[in-house]
Amino acid sequence: MYVNEYNENLWDFEVLDGVNFLNCNRIHPLKQKQVQHLVNCCEQDKQICELLVFGSSTDFRCNSRSDIDLVLIRDDDKKEAPYGFTDIESDYDLFFTVGERLKKVLFENGVCVYRRD
Repeated sequence: MYVNEYNENLWDFEVLDGVNFLNCNRIHPLKQKQVQHLVNCCEQDKQICELLVFGSSTDFRCNSRSDIDLVLIRDDDKKEAPYGFTDIESDYDLFFTVGERLKKVLFENGVCVYRRD
């Protein structure tokens, strides 16, 4: 587990209508609908274990031009996003491996938005 599920330093944002993913209140409203789309894509790929969001999408630095920083945890060796993942307005940075520096960032402000049951 890379994120601190009990991080009291994360923002608690208003949740938009039609948004219902895991920890959606931790994602800035400007990015919630796009993250909802990404979560929906993840639900269709049975090899995806988790989708984590970090960076400005999790705090008030977020603006309409902000990218979405993502970590995709898979249980296979593929380094590919699920079908439809690129169909969002924002640019995004997608990581498939987590090094020591990224582990620290994720623990400080990472949010798990999808976890396979």
